[in-house]
Amino acid sequence: AIHRGPAQVLPAVRDSIRLSMHHAKAMLLEPLQILQLESPVEYMGDLSKLIQNKRGQLLEMKDDAGHLTVKAKLPVAEMFGFASDLRSATGGRGYQFLVDQMFEKLPEEFQAKTKKQIMERKGLTDAMLGVKEE
Repeated sequence: AIHRGPAQVLPAVRDSIRLSMHHAKAMLLEPLQILQLESPVEYMGDLSKLIQNKRGQLLEMKDDAGHLTVKAKLPVAEMFGFASDLRSATGGRGYQFLVDQMFEKLPEEFQAKTKKQIMERKGLTDAMLGVKEE
């Protein structure tokens, strides 16, 4: 009797999935958070600059009697250190709330770079995938 266990099946399945994804030109999705930021209105410019520096998108801005409420969409990858950046930008007077989470297609300019980083982290090369360099 021939024994076919996980040691024989998993590498074949894993390699075929990797090749399929590469040849299908699979796209990467990026996790995003929608945040509500609140601060005094005098920090409006600083908040806008902070959101732009984090590859964020300003969704909504409200001024309610000197109190600013901003809704923004930011990539999770850019959120590391965000709380301290927000405190610095607002002199400790700003705070944030998580409103929602979602995924969107990673922008084209980051697709190749991110794919290369993942392949390096996993110890893969184009030659291992049977891909000719272009």
